[in-house]
Amino acid sequence: MKQKYTYYLLLLIIMTFAGVGFTNAQSVSGTASTTGCITGGTITASSTGLGATPQFQLLKDGVVVAPDASNVAVYTNNTVFSSLVSGNYTLKGRADAVGTVYISANIIVANGYTPMTVITPTKTVPCTPSSAILTTNVTGGKSGYVYSIAMQSNPTVALQTSSIINATSFSFNALPVGSYLVSVTDQCGTTVTSASSISQSGALLSEIKANAVYIGKVTPGVCTDRIIIRALSNFGYVSNSS
Repeated sequence: MKQKYTYYLLLLIIMTFAGVGFTNAQSVSGTASTTGCITGGTITASSTGLGATPQFQLLKDGVVVAPDASNVAVYTNNTVFSSLVSGNYTLKGRADAVGTVYISANIIVANGYTPMTVITPTKTVPCTPSSAILTTNVTGGKSGYVYSIAMQSNPTVALQTSSIINATSFSFNALPVGSYLVSVTDQCGTTVTSASSISQSGALLSEIKANAVYIGKVTPGVCTDRIIIRALSNFGYVSNSS
């Protein structure tokens, strides 16, 4: 019987030194989350068996990115790593500066952000009216857009600015002939700018009228002779004339 107890005691000692039984196995893991922005990823580190104040280091594709990308020897007690782009990450963890380093499994950050594209088609207007409505269309980005328009000659002064809206299309109030810059800022704070313009086509021949016109022949009564058209007073522009 004494020999049996001695055997169990010896087995318990072996299990303790092997990290089994009363001692928890050491491990490092991380949980990924995202705001949906380009740099909206966050990894929260955790560990078991590394004490109350473990130290961590974050790697992307095997390269240290935090807490100090320029010094691979630096670790941190901070458990949250933020402002991360999409990609594959791993965590290194240790109990203290001289402790054994443990590595987590692969952690995937998928922000799902699609870069914005901003298009504002140009407009051509007749002599009158000499203004038009410009409509901007957006694809990508994160919903919650602010639309703004300014003259290309003075891009820092907004002529019109929308509130935050979820619509991917926005029409500005009628604007005069000119060259414009349209800026769209999404919920992530990313701004994309595109150029547009409103130009005049000039007056059509059918829109030009003379106040008084003489029409006749160089030689009256000769059908094959040239026709004379003479304005007896000033020409004028008549919108939508026929």
